[in-house]
Amino acid sequence: MNEKIKSLSITITFSRDAVEEDVKEVQKRLQKILESYGIKNAEYNIWWKKYAEYHLEVLVKDE
Repeated sequence: MNEKIKSLSITITFSRDAVEEDVKEVQKRLQKILESYGIKNAEYNIWWKKYAEYHLEVLVKDE
């Protein structure tokens, strides 16, 4: 991990008209950005919540 970043947590809530493919596209883009900073151990979790909202959670912990 980038030595200046100890931990990182991002949760994105998508609008009701988002579909799983939209969430996966955002995940791919975030992954490229994080990897450009040397962060390769991120965990990506996608879940669906009531009211038809998708959530994408990104967690990175110091190794």
